[in-house]
Amino acid sequence: MTTPNERKELKLNKTLWGIEEPISPQLFHSIKREGYHGVEVIRLPWLFDRGLLVNSLNEAGLEVICQVHTLGGYLHKDNGEYIYCGAYDVAAHEEDFQKQLRECKELLGLVNNGGFIDAHAGVDAWSNEEAIQFLDFCLKEIEQIAPEISVTFLGVHFRLGICYRHHPYRSQS
Repeated sequence: MTTPNERKELKLNKTLWGIEEPISPQLFHSIKREGYHGVEVIRLPWLFDRGLLVNSLNEAGLEVICQVHTLGGYLHKDNGEYIYCGAYDVAAHEEDFQKQLRECKELLGLVNNGGFIDAHAGVDAWSNEEAIQFLDFCLKEIEQIAPEISVTFLGVHFRLGICYRHHPYRSQS
C-alpha cells in the first residue's frame, strides 16, 4: 500500500502492432526516446529471434509485455498464416497456457527491466463452466510456475464479468 507522500508513476508501454520496422536496438531506442517504458510483443519475436529481442530491449532499457494467445501466436506450418486461436478445446488451451507461461518466464528472466504477461486466453464461446475451469487452471499454474510475474487477462474472462490481474507477493518490510 502506498502512503500519501509516495508518488505513483504512470508507465507507458507501446504495442508493436502496426509497426512495420523490424525489431532492432535502433527501433527500441526510438521508442524509449518517445517516453515509453516498455513494448508489448506477440509471441513470434521470441520464437524466431529471442536473442535480438532481448538484446534490443536491454540496450534500450525497456521492459517487455509478453502478449499470449492460447493456441495462437504462431504461424501455420502449411500456409504460413498467423494463427490467433487454433482450437476450442479447454484442455488444449490449458496445456498451451502452461507452455507459454514457461516461455514467458524464461524470456522475462533475460530482460533487465523485466515486464509482465498479458494473456488473451481462452474462447469467448465457452460456457461459464468451461471458462471458470480454464481460469481456475491458469491461476493455479501462475502460482506454481511464475508467482513472481504479474499476469493480466483479457478475453474469455470479460465474458464472465471478471477482470483479473495477478500481483505477485511483495514483502512489506
